[in-house]
Amino acid sequence: MDAAVIVIAAVSIVLLLAAAVRTDRRYARFARLPTHFDLRGRADAFGPRMVILWVVPMILMTTLAGIAALMVVLPAEAQNGNPVVGILIASVSMLGAQGLIVWPLARWAATQDL
Repeated sequence: MDAAVIVIAAVSIVLLLAAAVRTDRRYARFARLPTHFDLRGRADAFGPRMVILWVVPMILMTTLAGIAALMVVLPAEAQNGNPVVGILIASVSMLGAQGLIVWPLARWAATQDL
């Protein structure tokens, strides 16, 4: 069961890293990217591309690695349920969070002049 937790976390971390690399390459033409969008989906704050495309994914990857490490280290009595289900939920949540960063960014970039 510990091996499954490690494999799921590793695959998710690789996917998060791949998404960050792909997004960074895709938007290399912009020095600054939106950091916040209003309720209508318009960008209303901007920041450096490297911060937006790398800091948040690194936080997500570190959090996921920490969750996986705790699931491997903690005894079964301290875990309420199957750790594989827990790491799956955490992985889907982290990948979804990355998607919620990339999706509005792609919509914004499509409106910019090339």
